[in-house]
Amino acid sequence: MYHAKTQGRNNFQFFTERINAQALEKMMVENALRQAIPGDLLLHYQPQLCLVSRSVHGAEALVRWAHPELGIISPARFIPIAEEAGLICTLGEWVLQEACRVMRSTGINMSVNLSPLQLTQSDIVAKVTEALDGMAGYRLTLEITESAFINDFAATKATLMALKKIGVNLALDDFGTGYSSLSYLYQLPFDYLKIDQSFIRDQNNIPIVLAIIEMANKLDIMTVAEGVETLEQMAFLEANGCDVIQGYHFSRPLPLAALTDFAENPPYEVASKPRIKKPLAEASNPLLAWSFTYETGDTSIDAQHQELIRILNRFDASTHSGDKKSETRKVMKALIEYVRSHFSFEEDLMHEHAYPDRGEHQAQHLQLADVLSSYDLQLKANPQIDLRQLVISLHAWLVQHIHSSDRKLGKFLKKRGVSAIQGP
Repeated sequence: MYHAKTQGRNNFQFFTERINAQALEKMMVENALRQAIPGDLLLHYQPQLCLVSRSVHGAEALVRWAHPELGIISPARFIPIAEEAGLICTLGEWVLQEACRVMRSTGINMSVNLSPLQLTQSDIVAKVTEALDGMAGYRLTLEITESAFINDFAATKATLMALKKIGVNLALDDFGTGYSSLSYLYQLPFDYLKIDQSFIRDQNNIPIVLAIIEMANKLDIMTVAEGVETLEQMAFLEANGCDVIQGYHFSRPLPLAALTDFAENPPYEVASKPRIKKPLAEASNPLLAWSFTYETGDTSIDAQHQELIRILNRFDASTHSGDKKSETRKVMKALIEYVRSHFSFEEDLMHEHAYPDRGEHQAQHLQLADVLSSYDLQLKANPQIDLRQLVISLHAWLVQHIHSSDRKLGKFLKKRGVSAIQGP
């Protein structure tokens, strides 16, 4: 009877030994899964590459089941069973908690999949807040599939809006493979649009991929391409404005120990030079170059970002110089002063125009200011300390902050008809 129901209404199915075997296997897996949460579950992490900055953008947390007898069981096999058995929320909550724990210990931003059923929970925002445990919300991306909007769009929209208020990023997963509606992108506060791997692998879908990227750019939504397996695929996506990729070309899903090593020693050689439109740095080999992809829509904020990039490149060049004691201290001081001035400028704008996300934006500013102050004290105590990790962190933070927060602020100011004409 159950098998008949799964085939649709008003039909009958003959009982066979195959159906019996499938039912027994399903029952066995379901019972084992109840015992496995969370003891036999583990997470692997697939790193994501930011094509703009050539840095590790973050990692997607992917659940695995290490069965004591059957070995590693694919999520494609047990996730549907977890959904049918009413275990998906328990499973999803464990993944969320574990991913945030790893995010705290490694400093690597995380993406976590939320099931449609989790979004219906009245306490989902509280659970995400608890998992973050004081960490900045922008470090976590929650991936939502289109099927989450079908039953109750209004309720789902309210939940997503509430999640945005605590600062997390939202990604629309597997775009174009399900119940696609362009109105979702316009009405819901998505930060990322994930292009499904089926579009990436089939060259016949190139026009679709190009259309998705262009549409996302128009809506100020970043694009993440899944299933990128070759250098040619990556080069095509980069040339056409895709922001982030993940796939076997950059990295397979990794266990935690391998993820930490990967983040510290990423294979930058997999890619050519970053997208460059107008390099402004004084250094002969700039760490970061201004690009149209960094534009916020506000010319004064963009001009300040260009100056910030110029100083950051000077700082990077000074760390490779033999005379760290003088030049590096000098540029570090200039960097700290300019960062403070720029942050003050933006925060005054946000206060003056009652920007609704001012608190989260300022929290990000404070986080970077604390990092700079800490390194400044270390540099004063020991002029020979290795500052390379600071340079990489500043680089990654700036790119992420511009894309996730400053572009949003610029869009808000533009709607208000504000033109910031003064600044540092």
